[in-house]
Amino acid sequence: MAIVKSKKTQIIALLATSFLVAPIANAQDFNAQILHPDQGVQSADEAASEDKKKDKKKGLPLKATRSVTFETDEVTWASLDISPDGQTIIFELLGDLYTMPSTGGEATAIVTGMGFQSQPVYSPDGKQIAFLSDQDGSENLYIANADGSKPKKRSSMSKGDGMSPAWSADGNYVFISQISGGIGANEIWMYHKLGGKGVQITKSKPKGDKTPRDKQPNAQGVSPSADGRYLYYATRLGGFQYNMTNFPWRIVRRDLHEGTTDTIVTAYGGAVRPQISPDGKTLVYGTRFEAQTGLRVRDLQTGEDRWLAYPVTRDDQESRATRDLLPAYSFTPDGRAIITTSGGKIERIDLADGARSNIPFTAKVNIDVGPSLINQTKDATGPVIARMIQRPALAPSGDFAVFSALGELYSMALQADAKPVKLARAGTNVFQPSWSRDGKYLTFVSWTTKGGHVWRMRANGRSRPEQISKISGYYTEPNFTPDGSEIVVIRASNDQFNESAPNAQRDLIALNIKSGVPRVILPGSNFNTVHFGNAPDRVYLYGGESGLFSIRLDGTDRRDHVKVTGAGFYSATKPVPARDIRLSPNGQYALARSQEQLQLVAVPTINRKAITINLAKPAVPLNTLSDIGVDYFDWSKDGQSIIWSVGSTIYTQALDEVVWVKPEKEDKDEKAGEDDQNKDEAAEESKAEPPEADADEEDEKEEPKPYKSFKVDVVVPRDNPEGSLLLRGATVITMGAQGTIENADLLITNGRFVAVGEEGSLTIPDDAETRDMTGKFITPGFVDSHAHWRNWSRNEVIEEHFWPFLANVAYGVTSGLDVQTGTTDIFVYQDLVEAGRIIGLRAWSTGPGVFSDTAIESKKQAVNVLTRYKENYRTKNIKAYITGNRKRRQYIVQAAKEVGIMPTTEGGLDAKLDLTHMIDGFAGNEHNLPIIPLYKDVVQLAAQTGIGYTPTLLVTYGGPWAENYFYTRMNPHDDPKMNRFMPHSILDSSTKRRPWVRDEEYAFTRVADSAIKIQRAGGRIGIGSHGQFQGLGYHWEMWALGSGNATPMEVLKAATIDSAHIIGHGDEVGSIEPDKFADLVIMNADPREDIKNTVDIYRVMMNGRLYNDDTLEEIWPRQRTLPKLWYQDQAPMEEK
Repeated sequence: MAIVKSKKTQIIALLATSFLVAPIANAQDFNAQILHPDQGVQSADEAASEDKKKDKKKGLPLKATRSVTFETDEVTWASLDISPDGQTIIFELLGDLYTMPSTGGEATAIVTGMGFQSQPVYSPDGKQIAFLSDQDGSENLYIANADGSKPKKRSSMSKGDGMSPAWSADGNYVFISQISGGIGANEIWMYHKLGGKGVQITKSKPKGDKTPRDKQPNAQGVSPSADGRYLYYATRLGGFQYNMTNFPWRIVRRDLHEGTTDTIVTAYGGAVRPQISPDGKTLVYGTRFEAQTGLRVRDLQTGEDRWLAYPVTRDDQESRATRDLLPAYSFTPDGRAIITTSGGKIERIDLADGARSNIPFTAKVNIDVGPSLINQTKDATGPVIARMIQRPALAPSGDFAVFSALGELYSMALQADAKPVKLARAGTNVFQPSWSRDGKYLTFVSWTTKGGHVWRMRANGRSRPEQISKISGYYTEPNFTPDGSEIVVIRASNDQFNESAPNAQRDLIALNIKSGVPRVILPGSNFNTVHFGNAPDRVYLYGGESGLFSIRLDGTDRRDHVKVTGAGFYSATKPVPARDIRLSPNGQYALARSQEQLQLVAVPTINRKAITINLAKPAVPLNTLSDIGVDYFDWSKDGQSIIWSVGSTIYTQALDEVVWVKPEKEDKDEKAGEDDQNKDEAAEESKAEPPEADADEEDEKEEPKPYKSFKVDVVVPRDNPEGSLLLRGATVITMGAQGTIENADLLITNGRFVAVGEEGSLTIPDDAETRDMTGKFITPGFVDSHAHWRNWSRNEVIEEHFWPFLANVAYGVTSGLDVQTGTTDIFVYQDLVEAGRIIGLRAWSTGPGVFSDTAIESKKQAVNVLTRYKENYRTKNIKAYITGNRKRRQYIVQAAKEVGIMPTTEGGLDAKLDLTHMIDGFAGNEHNLPIIPLYKDVVQLAAQTGIGYTPTLLVTYGGPWAENYFYTRMNPHDDPKMNRFMPHSILDSSTKRRPWVRDEEYAFTRVADSAIKIQRAGGRIGIGSHGQFQGLGYHWEMWALGSGNATPMEVLKAATIDSAHIIGHGDEVGSIEPDKFADLVIMNADPREDIKNTVDIYRVMMNGRLYNDDTLEEIWPRQRTLPKLWYQDQAPMEEK
């Protein structure tokens, strides 16, 4: 049952020299058998010609380093088929294909390898099988012999996914449902068995890109009739929805002769996964009844409709259904029964009376998996070195820059070994510095709980700053006008942005330097990136979809200049606008942040009309200036230099040193997809070693960097509490090797646990303070393995007291990992906590996620991207958020291994994606698998690979969100602690109007039970609150996990030591053991008796400082009261 070192490489090498058969009987190692789609019809000359054009990067790049082995008689969500002679059942199991006698027995693997093979179906003559595989890097349709040999790729998707292959009656075509990428609707296509580009049957966008997503016809699960005339399939408009209130899937019949479509079945519980009988008279389909799924039978001649079997495998109508809405099942050749999976078993169900009989099977599973990327690391203990500098602005002289770091302004010469110098007179909580054109002055903004202002000060720092604004507000992006008489800035009211309203009204205004009187230039909210060009009376702004535009300083004469588009997130259906654009001072060039890199493009002026530059198909020269990413960027005042930053490093490049890249004639991605069927992908069968995906990278040489880089080290003291404290008399649940200790002594010194033992058993320092904890219960501080501490409305402007941190500490959550922050601000907050400037938990994070818009087409590019996180942000974790096809995901695994970083992933309501995360070696999988429940095969894969599985039940995938259960069964709105630490507007919007769902309709208890199976099998599951309801929401997540079969101690294990290991900090937090950080929760009641006692908190200790949980007053070693927060006491005054 343990993971053992894979010997596959040695075995393959032996086979290549001795001509022996494969070690697993009849198993086809797919790595060595991908054949050209048209090989069956190629001439010898064509084959020879194609051989010269072999793609050196074909195939999956990742090599297996471990294997998972076990024997199972259960299988999760297995699609199957029965051979036309009725003798053999073929089915999928964790990405491999197996066959067995139709009467049951031991299953034999026939197609294996790193590729994920799924949904096999026999051809009408039984000589071939069709199935899906991502072995070539992206998922496509394959056809092989019935024994799995000689697989040939028959579709050419480079980005999409397919499902539910089904043969045409004549055996010449295979129908599949496919999606070209993103989260849109599936279309039905048919592919000839000899290859080709395929024939489209249904269209998801009848009006092209103008078709709204919720109006796109979604079609999947084809069942062709035996006479070749009809297709039966399930359809609905649009894709998945969270918290569904109805089930809109229906079954239609398409007449291939006439091109017409008729609705055959509708049902309140939806109608899914139709299967037409061999004689065409009977239709079986799935539907939901109450909270479970059953199969019904429709007699197409009489119209009679009855139940066949209930319950069966739960359908996937409440997620993305990437493996169809039900696993494939099959009629027996005589049409008298169906063969299906249910309850993890394979069953025969008689059509006449619904009698169910088990078809017993066992399978010996041996799966090659990628490297283990789970590492336990420790934080630095010396001074805090700021991870982020914000808004670096190049001085007009070009020899130094100013920036903000940790809420203060600094300047630094741009030369080797230079040190930053604090502009102390600027004060604290100041941000976004900008230069006057003559270089004599700086302007910047401030923010406190009383509001913000705009300031001006001499650049030499020798005078106190002047407050220019007269009315407090939320100000951002201040810029001097070219003549220096005004400061142009974006302004919003304090109240709107205090309530975290990301789309709050804001105006572009000009402040007179002498009088401070504001003048509105442009009202509205859809703009940012304020800057000036060569026209003294025009200001430039970026409007996202509307591109870069300018207006006169009196608000008139709008002119559009340029739009830059590039690849978007996985959900994008067309190129998306760059995140920011800045025009050069002379108007000839533009800098754009797109695909997480800094792009430089030439900007032609044509009849004063804006030009759109698509980075995938540029019509003008361009250059990608950065290689590891970009956070902030700008031009020098003369436009001859470019400055940008990543983390705490500044980069500069002279414009005249840029090497322009000529526009390419064709989009690489599209051409790659088209060329898939024009390249020779055949591997000689005598060669067992798979093609090397990155062979060409071995020859790549590191070229000199065209830019200059300057590391900025802003250093401040770390918060290290001093003193010793003895907590005496409590029951300490250590979650470590010492287990639970009654009447314990727990000694803390200088922020660390020193020892824990029975009362009187420890050596206590003379100066230690003792506090009586008799009758209390102490656990380690809770660890949130999937946190989100969002504050997106005030990007770059840092709070004095960050309420999401306060709410979590107040509820005993003392550390966590924010898995996709959306902004780099979180690194600033992390540093402020470590420096002791604000109260907060140990706020580890991945930083912004790595999405599919990040350019990763090779391992080298992946290494560059991950280097940004490891070296520039100094984080040990990243979030790979649906980054693209399997090949791209494996590049990230390779890069993570090389760079030394832990990659977690987005589950994406996609069970197939999640299983490949486990197989490839990712350290974590965020969110639950939407398939309910999980059986032994998936449980063992998760446990043996060691992946950290955080189900985030509050936002359950595959069912109603658990948070609504707690919102509607409790009254958090009136909780005094929540009112103290959460802004009232957020409390109102979260709690007042929530949907009510019947208890049995919720799925989170069943999801929790599957998660606990993984823990009991030796795997790790985490508690992740998903940022749904800061503080208290973490406890709801614990209670949700404990709502099924889990014991309170199993829940506490997940909440402490397992979550700590999942995020890579199990050596520092998660248990009460010597030398670990002194983070703990003191409770009034025993959580082992009732897990809901976790919320009955007496005190919280964070970093060795003891707090009153109700007020966050520090009561040891210092006595400090938390200042009044901006959102407290903001209720209107009632008339007396």
